[in-house]
Amino acid sequence: FIQLIGSRFQHLMDYFEDEKKYAFQVERILEYFSHEEVIALTSNWWSNPIFNEKREILEAGFEAYFEETKAGYINAIKTISTEIEGVIRTAYFKDFGEKPTTREIQQYITALGEKKFSAVGSLGFPKLFQNYLNESVFKGFDERTGEIPSSRHSFAHEVAKFENYTQIRALQLLLTLDQIYCFL
Repeated sequence: FIQLIGSRFQHLMDYFEDEKKYAFQVERILEYFSHEEVIALTSNWWSNPIFNEKREILEAGFEAYFEETKAGYINAIKTISTEIEGVIRTAYFKDFGEKPTTREIQQYITALGEKKFSAVGSLGFPKLFQNYLNESVFKGFDERTGEIPSSRHSFAHEVAKFENYTQIRALQLLLTLDQIYCFL
């Protein structure tokens, strides 16, 4: 995510290099995204008509996140995870006048990112973001095999595991929206 560039990224790298032993590294990242920081971050979003249309819904998700309770994280995830697709779908419809498939949504937002961050090695990470969308946000689930990732589909269809409703997952979804904002 663009918002993790800098020392926040180093904390994340340290966490993985230490084989996820030291949760304080993730805590540092969570602390950075205080209520005030998120308000400052999202204040630019409202200049985009698509984000502004969804402002009350998105703000409800953010406010739930800042309750800092399990119920708050559940509400934030339920709200933000479904609005991710809605934001991209609305932008696609405004550009093409037709209803997109999920695959078209993913290709569309990646193409916008590539257009906006066209330099080789750009910090916008359009291709990596597409991989993230495919493997994390839009990943399907299969109840028969027990493959139920922490994705928009599993959250929206109420099959996600309870332990996946976490503060860090809610923050990831908020940062996903921010990346989409940067691409739009």
